[in-house]
Amino acid sequence: MKTIELKDDWFVRVPDHFGFWEMSKYRFDPITALLVGGAVIGAVGELQEGRAAEAEASASQKISNYNAAVMEQESNTAIEKAKFDMHRSQDEGQRQIGSLIASLGASGAQLGTGAPQRILEEQIAQNELDKLLIGYEGMNKAARAESQATEYRMQGQLAKMRGENAKTASYFGAGSSLLQGFGSAALYSKKGE
Repeated sequence: MKTIELKDDWFVRVPDHFGFWEMSKYRFDPITALLVGGAVIGAVGELQEGRAAEAEASASQKISNYNAAVMEQESNTAIEKAKFDMHRSQDEGQRQIGSLIASLGASGAQLGTGAPQRILEEQIAQNELDKLLIGYEGMNKAARAESQATEYRMQGQLAKMRGENAKTASYFGAGSSLLQGFGSAALYSKKGE
């Protein structure tokens, strides 16, 4: 037996004595040649279609991964912005408390008792609530961006799987085309004998 490589990783084994003269014993009239040629062209078309689907899926996965990276960056930016805004809100709140204490002191109100103390405590609580709300909104925005990034990654994985499945299906389609073509050629050859 000798091995003939048809293309990369595609081999056919034929007997050593199977040469030109042995092949010429088989009937290859124009119709049979057209049937076999059509089968080969169909098989090549199936394989090309599978490769194209795989390439398209690969590109789609790369785009999805890029979009996911953008969303992850947006999530990180939202967290950093929330931290910055919380710090700024805390500074502004401290300035407001300082102004309130100065105003109450200038009016002669007794700090630490009664109504002035309640006003001061309410302002401190309001400032803390504002700061926490800023943090909550930032974390919520970051979580939405992370969720979107996960969705993009899943879409990319799904595209890759679709491409792999299309490539595998193209092998079966190519095999089917070859079998149908060779079967038709064999039937035609038998009828002609």
